[in-house]
Amino acid sequence: MDTAKQIAEYMLSKKPLTPKQVQKLLYYAYALYLIKYNDCYKKENMNKLFDDKIERWDHGPVIRNVYDYIKHVAMSNELVTCKAEIKLSSPKIENFIDKILKVYGQYSGYQLENLTHSEKPWIVTGRNEVIDDKIIFDYYSEKYKNLGNI
Repeated sequence: MDTAKQIAEYMLSKKPLTPKQVQKLLYYAYALYLIKYNDCYKKENMNKLFDDKIERWDHGPVIRNVYDYIKHVAMSNELVTCKAEIKLSSPKIENFIDKILKVYGQYSGYQLENLTHSEKPWIVTGRNEVIDDKIIFDYYSEKYKNLGNI
């Protein structure tokens, strides 16, 4: 299984992104992977994109170790890139991330932040707490009943 940092590096090797975009794209990739590759919520043995925890910060969902990786520009609109060719654990995961970038990568970090702020997982989770997988699974399962294009 890839880490959130490895997936962030893969994203940045495909497209320059702001730190805020990286965080929100990782969140949506995680959420959509969770509902695409699990028929129902089971606390144990869920198919996850990565094991890193997602926290509810003031500006939306954040993976702390990815924040630390790009924090030198974390509060800026500066684009971050990764010039190396990055490979993930499988072509299936790379294809999935490529689709996330195509669908959600067109939005700015602020647009993605506003989107996450309007959604239940961010709303119901306390400040700086981990966003529960069950809340993510239940919310996005209902919101995206058909993931045909992802």
